[in-house]
Amino acid sequence: SMNIVVLSNVTELQAPARVRNFEKLGLSFPLLANNGWKGPAVKALAARAKQPTFFIDDVPQHHASVAELAPDVFRIHLIGDERLKPLLPPSEHVHLRAETWRDADAFIRARLVEPT
Repeated sequence: SMNIVVLSNVTELQAPARVRNFEKLGLSFPLLANNGWKGPAVKALAARAKQPTFFIDDVPQHHASVAELAPDVFRIHLIGDERLKPLLPPSEHVHLRAETWRDADAFIRARLVEPT
């Protein structure tokens, strides 16, 4: 089984609106409001998960933070907004720079296949 958690740099006051936006898209996942680099929160989440953990984000500095504090977490750099792609440099701290969600999905599925 897979657990999906949305880790977003929003305030506690902004979080309910973010959850409503996800629900309108048919995405009903828990949201954790974060402040600052995401490495500490991802480290704590990965420790609780006790299974392969994947981090998907568009900000290179968040990947650097996760790489430092939770190096066993698979890191996927995905910039979903075409307007941001030219503004955000590639991260050197990722396992995959995904161009699409389909790329990220294939990467994750390949690492979740149970050994035979």
